[in-house]
Amino acid sequence: MKNIFVMLCLGLALATSGLANATDRRSTPANHYVFLDVTGSVPLVQNEAYAQRAAASVSSLLANSALLGDTIYLQHIGDRNWDILNPKSWTTGRKLRVSKLAGGVAEYIAGIPNEKFTVSETSIFFALQTAPIQCSPGSTVILLTDGLETGRETNLMDVLSGEKQFATPAREYLKGCSVSLVGLGIPVSDEGAMSIGQLDNLEAAYRTYFVAAGVHPDDISIKNLF
Repeated sequence: MKNIFVMLCLGLALATSGLANATDRRSTPANHYVFLDVTGSVPLVQNEAYAQRAAASVSSLLANSALLGDTIYLQHIGDRNWDILNPKSWTTGRKLRVSKLAGGVAEYIAGIPNEKFTVSETSIFFALQTAPIQCSPGSTVILLTDGLETGRETNLMDVLSGEKQFATPAREYLKGCSVSLVGLGIPVSDEGAMSIGQLDNLEAAYRTYFVAAGVHPDDISIKNLF
């Protein structure tokens, strides 16, 4: 697919982007993980205007968190054609500025509605727990998803009603990372739109899960893109 080809060439295309500020470097490089939910039901796959807003939001998060020497990882949720153990990655450096790399990621996200994704299962927690995430200081996890987890251990309707939470992770595998969940919920204009109460319950369930996974409550941000 053309868009994936563009993304795979992103590192080479940006190699001539100029010099980065050498002072914007950590003593220990951080990692930034971007997970894109490409299941067929999410607005990201269906709506170009939504994809543009999502692209801008993720680009801003990367530009405000990544520094020279950090590595940005990009992978899909639900698309089994992408090897979750070997995500696409780029390390920022003197010839690969954060701003240019964030812009390239945004360009890829904005073009997702032009792809032909047919994924039906949203296994967000499986993707997170399987991915080789390393939470060194300053590291971030960015989830671009409506949050409608459909994995085997989840009864989504019980979570939306507030009767149950997501299954507690077995270990604090996100300890040391901050987490940003972008795009939570279903827009009111879409079929199956959720109520404010359901949205609140879903957000609360994610916050509870991330804390159990080791994330400090102050390092969790959740927003919708309605």
